[in-house]
Amino acid sequence: MERWFSRFVFCFVHMGAVYSLLGHHLLSQDVGAELLLTEERVIDIPLEFPLTAVTISDDGSALYWSGSARTVILHTAESVTILCPGALEEPVAAAFDPLDLLQIEIVDAGRSAIVTVSADGGCDHRTDLSGIGRLVGGARTGVGWVLARLDSLGVPTIVGLDSAGHLLWTKTSDGDLGNPLTVRSAHIIAWESGTVLSSMVWPFRWLSLDRQGKAIVTGAFEQVRALEERRSLAEWVGLPVLPIDSGYVQTLADPRSDARVLVLYKPDGALRRQRQLLGPIGLVASNILSRRVVALRRSDRLELIMYQWRWQN
Repeated sequence: MERWFSRFVFCFVHMGAVYSLLGHHLLSQDVGAELLLTEERVIDIPLEFPLTAVTISDDGSALYWSGSARTVILHTAESVTILCPGALEEPVAAAFDPLDLLQIEIVDAGRSAIVTVSADGGCDHRTDLSGIGRLVGGARTGVGWVLARLDSLGVPTIVGLDSAGHLLWTKTSDGDLGNPLTVRSAHIIAWESGTVLSSMVWPFRWLSLDRQGKAIVTGAFEQVRALEERRSLAEWVGLPVLPIDSGYVQTLADPRSDARVLVLYKPDGALRRQRQLLGPIGLVASNILSRRVVALRRSDRLELIMYQWRWQN
């Protein structure tokens, strides 16, 4: 969601080309399998660039953007391109079209429109969304966009649109999830077949939706029993719940320290494994088809690090 990055400072501790999550075994559906991350490439970003979010395509290209800087950047293995230069007012989301990776779409809240990017990086076409409400974030599925909006009364809702911008479904706050649709305390992550909404705040409830907006999986990190630990986690923040090939993965972060917990959920949303990590680490985007995840590392510069994952018995 909007400006989630500004809340956190986290990084991967570089341990070499193959990284085994600091020696802790995260289990897939095959008991004993270990999740290994292999670093592919690093994208340097100026520290002064106010990064909002990032997404990746099936071929490993990266899109990242800043609403306040009015900038969307495409980073491929061969080139770096600023998209729609000077034409965006407030980009709050961007995505590759799942059916055509050469086509990129940008949600511009300032213009209340979805912008299609042309082959030369310019703005080619606009789909008017002025009747949707105040747009604050979103993600692209195989059907169309899933957008977070504020209506005329300031009530947050999630709406599903088809590729032409027509309304398919609307989802309002769900009490069972502790109102995860609050604009400043939720993430929206999408892939070809659905969407994950996840709360930033304890107990980090999340909801996986299908293309029709129907809830198919729910989850939460509610395994802490000690009152003292619960009070401590109340100050923690949840990064996005990311779909992977055998469930979901999420990083929980303590903004007061370098403490991090990596949580692996089963495909049905049940907790499979949790591990303390030995450094400030954060996974922020995934692509199931290519088995890639993206992390952020911040030291004297800001880096997007792209990894491929695999399971090893």
